[in-house]
Amino acid sequence: MDAFITFLRHTTAKVRYVLHKKLRQSYRISHKTVEFSCLLIGAALVSLFSLGFAKLADLGLAWNAYWTQRYPTAVWFILPSGLALLTWFVAKYTPYVGGSGIPQVIASISLPNHADKHRLVAFGQTLWKIPLTFLAMLIGASVGREGPSVQVGAAVMLWWGNICRRYGIAFNGLTANELMATGAAGGLAAAFNAPLAGVIFAIEELGRGVLLRWERRVLLGVLAAGFILVAIDGNNPYFPKYHGATDIPYLYLWVLLCGLVGGVSGGIFARLLAKGIAGTLPAIFRHGVHRHPIITAFILGLILTALGVYTQGQTYGTGYHVVTQALDGEALQP
Repeated sequence: MDAFITFLRHTTAKVRYVLHKKLRQSYRISHKTVEFSCLLIGAALVSLFSLGFAKLADLGLAWNAYWTQRYPTAVWFILPSGLALLTWFVAKYTPYVGGSGIPQVIASISLPNHADKHRLVAFGQTLWKIPLTFLAMLIGASVGREGPSVQVGAAVMLWWGNICRRYGIAFNGLTANELMATGAAGGLAAAFNAPLAGVIFAIEELGRGVLLRWERRVLLGVLAAGFILVAIDGNNPYFPKYHGATDIPYLYLWVLLCGLVGGVSGGIFARLLAKGIAGTLPAIFRHGVHRHPIITAFILGLILTALGVYTQGQTYGTGYHVVTQALDGEALQP
């Protein structure tokens, strides 16, 4: 009888241990499922914001093409005044959304953990980048939405991650840097409709020289943002009709020449953008540029207007339509 009671106790203890282990495994599985679901929701939010941004930007470009052709004289007043007004508004009300937005994300990831770390990608202020970019495209500024999509994506994912962590739902193992990198690269992947490009951008640009762990969750979030946009809006490449040419004599020489010219020109262009107008002008004018940014914007608007009038509107906006026409074999304006 005593042996039977001992056997029964051992069996009961073993059953309890197995049940407890299974319950822990079930909890672990369910917790991973919840966290993965939250990651997909965050990626979907980044994709939806990027999609809305893209549609609004396309609308701004279309409206700009309409009114500049219908009222060509008005460009001389609207574009310089509009740039000056946007410069004033950004400096006074949204100082952290100026420029492309990529430097803000890189700086925020590089900063140590303190109260100012998230200020450059604060959700409420960063969303101003969408209507401000739309207005810039509407008046004819030579801007695009891809860089701003990076900052918007970082702000959206960080905002969503903070909500999930505040209520203990998910992302307790992810740092703010990883959330921002996921959103920024996801925003780029959605903006360019290229999921793999977002991963490469995140590894090469965002993770350079900073402490950033490339976990599966980060890479999955970037890929998910790109693929979700493809699922919603379809696969829309930038140059859909262009299929390339392979029957050109000495094709490899032309490719090497294009790569050389494009690389040098792109490097010079990037350097000029990084230095800004104050960095490219002689030292005697730099103080005036820093002291009077609104007047500088107005003067640059006049120059941009002159270029736009001279090229019959081809320098307004992103310029993608000009490249698309050239690749499609359509005749460009002189």
